[in-house]
Formats: sequence, C-alpha cells, structure tokens
Amino acid sequence: MLKKFLILFLLLSSLSFTVQYEIVKKSNVNLTISGMKSNAEKIANKVKNEIEKRKLIENIKKGYKSRLSKSDRNEIEEKFLNIMFTFYLRIFEKELENTNIQIEKINYISFNKAIVTLMIKFPDEAYFQEEIFEKKVAEAFEKKTGENLEKLDFDILVEEKAKKLLDELSIVINKVFEKEKINVKNYKIKKKTIKAVKINKNWEIEGILSIFD
Repeated sequence: MLKKFLILFLLLSSLSFTVQYEIVKKSNVNLTISGMKSNAEKIANKVKNEIEKRKLIENIKKGYKSRLSKSDRNEIEEKFLNIMFTFYLRIFEKELENTNIQIEKINYISFNKAIVTLMIKFPDEAYFQEEIFEKKVAEAFEKKTGENLEKLDFDILVEEKAKKLLDELSIVINKVFEKEKINVKNYKIKKKTIKAVKINKNWEIEGILSIFD
C-alpha cells in the first residue's frame, strides 16, 4: 500500500517544461483567434506552475501526511514509514531529473473548458528499478549494523534499539543516493491529457497528478 501511495504522489522536481503547442477549438466554440491565443498562454502558464518543483513537493508532503494522520500507527511504525517515504522519493527524484513535459495541443471544447494534450519524455524505467536501490541499501545497512534488513522486524525490537537502527537506515539511504550516478541513455515518450477549466476568470487545471500514472 505504501509503494502504491508513493507512486501516486511522488511527482517531483527538476522537471523541464517546454511551451510549443497547437491551438484548436470545436466548431461550435465562440472564441476569436486572439482570444484563443490569450487564453492558451494563461493555460500554459498555469500548467507550468502546477508542476513547479516547490508546489509539487508541498502537495506530495501534504498528501502523505494526510494519509499518515488517518492511520493508527505507533512511533516506530511512523518513523519507518517516513524513512521509506524518503527512500522512494529519492528514487523518483532521480528518475525525473531528466523528464521533459511539453504541451502539444490545447483544444477548446467550450468557452471555458479545454483539453490539454501533454507529451512526456521520461527515462527508461530499467535505470531506476526499485530492486536495485533496495539491494544497495540492504547491503550497506548490513555492513554497517550487522543486521539483515529483509528479516528485521522493527515492531518486536526494543524501542531504543529500533530507533537507533532506523536512524542508521536513514543515514545509509542518504549515502547510497549521494554516491549513485546514473547516465540515462534510453527514454520513453507518452501522451497524457488533462482538463483546463475557467472559474471566475481564472484557469484551473484538473487531473495534473494523473500525468505520471
């Protein structure tokens, strides 16, 4: 469940955004060419703002904390989940460092609604398999603590020892990712659509989180 949640929310950082798009409309939409261009620029800026690093990180953390607050977990469980959250966050951060998002088309389906087609170029997942990072972390953790991470059950450990091992795990994860250098050569491309809706003269974007599903 944790991994599924993280995949849904970890959409972050260093995203390259390209603005170069086609503007079209349905035949029954009453918009002038200048109006289409003006609104398209506002939509493009809004999309760009929605995937801006700081806002994405803020939304990710809010989503995670909201989920965590609704669960009944003790201090050790919560600490472990926070560390694993950071672990998967770091994987996705590396994966998305060279991701490029380009608006391909803005299609007005009504005066105040538009379908935005995005072209997303992202690194081949083969470079960022969780198993690779999990193995490296487990090996480094065992080397440092003498404990087998896969067999370790933090819930049954004495609280003081559990906290100490979790602190060590956090340090190990940071060191593994600091050392990891990946040269991405292969990329994949996919198209996604999101909806822009004009509310009180301002354009809002719906479905932005779905672009990395």
